[in-house]
Amino acid sequence: MAFSCSTYTTTRALTYSYIHIPPQLPNTQYFLFLHGFPSTSHHWRHQISFFKAKGYGIIAPDLLGFGETSRPTGLEMYKGEDMARDIVEILMSEGVGMMVGVAHDWGCFLLSRLANYHPERFSAYAYIDHGYMTPGRSLTTATVQHINRSVEEKLGFSILGYFLFFDDEDSPRLLDEHASSFQTR
Repeated sequence: MAFSCSTYTTTRALTYSYIHIPPQLPNTQYFLFLHGFPSTSHHWRHQISFFKAKGYGIIAPDLLGFGETSRPTGLEMYKGEDMARDIVEILMSEGVGMMVGVAHDWGCFLLSRLANYHPERFSAYAYIDHGYMTPGRSLTTATVQHINRSVEEKLGFSILGYFLFFDDEDSPRLLDEHASSFQTR
């Protein structure tokens, strides 16, 4: 099911595309859905349909670098505190008050920063695939390799193998050559 999208340009001059569905009843909370990698707000279509039918409000942005949202190339544009502020600007522009934050995969990073910097906006948090991510910790190659080994020993597969692939110097060429299969849902 497709939902219409709105856009908002932040004070950082970044344009976000997002799904906004107002609540059907007064004093009904919103759900904020934050997708993971490599995805868009489309990832949440079934949950959006479910909660919309129950009368809840919905905000589901395409996060920075994904979908129809701006794709800045400077790494400094992707700081957690700044992206959290971008999301709060969208929420303020739509008049959204208290909400439940739901995040998957790398959306959990952003929901964690929203929890750090804007806890007054949330009544609850739901983290799917990753838990809360503490600020100031880096994912080094050694950390990723350790996580991959540990999970592979227990489950038989690696959960962060794609991290090491993206860090390889040859990955941009391979992705360019196989872009259509990489973006397949």
